[in-house]
Amino acid sequence: MERDQILVVGGYGQVGSIICRQLTRIYPGKICIAGRDIEKAQHLINESNGSIQAISLDIHKPFDVSILQNVKQVIVCVEQQHTQFVEACFQQGIDYIDISASHMFLQKIEQLTGMAQEHNASATLSIGLAPGVTNLLAKHVQQKLGCAEELSIYIMLGLGDSHGKAAINWTVNETLRNFYRLEGNERVLVKSFITGKKINFGKSLGWHTAYDFNFADQHVLQQTLSIPVVKTQLCFDSNLITRAVHLLKKTKLIYCMPVQLLTLLFSRIHIGQPKFAVKVIGRDRDGKIEEIQVSGKKEASATAMMACFISQSMYESKYPTGVHHIEQLFSWEEIHPFLASEISIS
Repeated sequence: MERDQILVVGGYGQVGSIICRQLTRIYPGKICIAGRDIEKAQHLINESNGSIQAISLDIHKPFDVSILQNVKQVIVCVEQQHTQFVEACFQQGIDYIDISASHMFLQKIEQLTGMAQEHNASATLSIGLAPGVTNLLAKHVQQKLGCAEELSIYIMLGLGDSHGKAAINWTVNETLRNFYRLEGNERVLVKSFITGKKINFGKSLGWHTAYDFNFADQHVLQQTLSIPVVKTQLCFDSNLITRAVHLLKKTKLIYCMPVQLLTLLFSRIHIGQPKFAVKVIGRDRDGKIEEIQVSGKKEASATAMMACFISQSMYESKYPTGVHHIEQLFSWEEIHPFLASEISIS
């Protein structure tokens, strides 16, 4: 039987449901949602008049690989710790797309590139705002400069936006953790939300202090674009909340609060706007500077539409086998027209 299904793992979540709605318009009858609780997918099945299917699957546990026999492509919208599901996809020759923001997990997938090539499978990682849009903007700046010596990425997230529980939980955990970053040939310990820099996001968004944060893009781009120093910093649209998180981390009071409580508190904060902005500034060894800034509303929608573009591209055309990050296969100029309703250059 011909492989023609697109399996969306976590397709009933905030990002996954948008992906399923969009892709089922393009490939009616080809979209299948996979997850531990398929009852959560029922509203999407009903909404599509049965065009969307659903199967019960926990990718964190052993499963019968025959479930994948009709699958051409997999899109994963949930965080993973282990690569057993990724390996199963590669061994079946299934193309793989992952919106994970965890650098540690993306590294594990990178190590499977030989397996993907052996079985004629292609994987695209770094699908989302950061990593994702940030990677493509970095590539754009790098091309303008010719050879960037240093790249700074600034991300502003709107607290008025609707962020999924998993995304909030990941942000909280990364705020608590410190991490290592390569600066040239030196491995430097970086304390999340401690060192900040004032950045102007333009007339409508104004000045904000962004703090070091462990987004995967800064690690990936050093390899894929050969940029010696890449730093990513984060702030919220509310300067008050950004400052409060910084002080909680600096005084270490944040460690006195359970992760579950911090996640709950962040999920209840809606004092900002449903918006985001990304600014990328590159500098070459002669001091020449290039920069680009984009902004939009509803990060989840932007992430989902990015995934839909990659999904459609890989479904319709054959891309190089192995594991790749988005900037290795695509460009900002290529993707931006598709994302114009979600992200604008500002």
